[in-house]
Amino acid sequence: MMNRQQSGFTLVELLISTALLSLVLFVASYSFSLFAGNWGKELGRYEQTAKFTRNVELVRRVFASTAPLLVDSGEGNKKSALYLDGKQQYLRAASRYGVSTSDSVIYQLSIESTQEGKEQLVYQEVASNTVLLDSYEQDLTFTFRLTLLEDVSALDFNYYGWKNSQDKSLQQSGMGVASKLWQHSFNAKEKRLFPEAIKLSIVYNTAQAVEQKLLFMTSLPSDAERILAEESM
Repeated sequence: MMNRQQSGFTLVELLISTALLSLVLFVASYSFSLFAGNWGKELGRYEQTAKFTRNVELVRRVFASTAPLLVDSGEGNKKSALYLDGKQQYLRAASRYGVSTSDSVIYQLSIESTQEGKEQLVYQEVASNTVLLDSYEQDLTFTFRLTLLEDVSALDFNYYGWKNSQDKSLQQSGMGVASKLWQHSFNAKEKRLFPEAIKLSIVYNTAQAVEQKLLFMTSLPSDAERILAEESM
């Protein structure tokens, strides 16, 4: 009687092959899900970073385009004043450009406290052609608001220029000596001058609790008060 040669897989071999194939598919599926999850996180971080960078650069452009603006001083006789009110953690001024518009704006950079006890840096603006700014103390209704930084640990505005108009006149007349200096506050109405530079230093915390620093700095016209003299002529 002749022996027949058997071909094909036994049941045990088929079960082992199926188990190995299932294991390979499981590992591949798990690896892909990890990759997709990490990719989504990285893409989210990239989009968040790109948005933050764009907002910072837009506000930096507004800050760098700060310009003198004449308003009613509130002292009667149609006396005007240069518009800029700057303190150590607050600045309100006019700029040739805005964030939400390419037209001139009145903007404000200030610190606000959140319900969580954090301090955030907020930028606000209103187009100057939509508001009649007729006094220095006028309350403004801002039409655009942007939270630039959500966790600020330190913020410091500094203003470079003459301490007052008398010092500038004294130095320019040659009858005395006076120097420009960095100051923590600058009210253009009181000084009847405009700062010649503004510096903003910011220390903030990222979402990963990493401390970062930002520096804004701009140079301004050194003879902005001439528009006061021109108006009175």
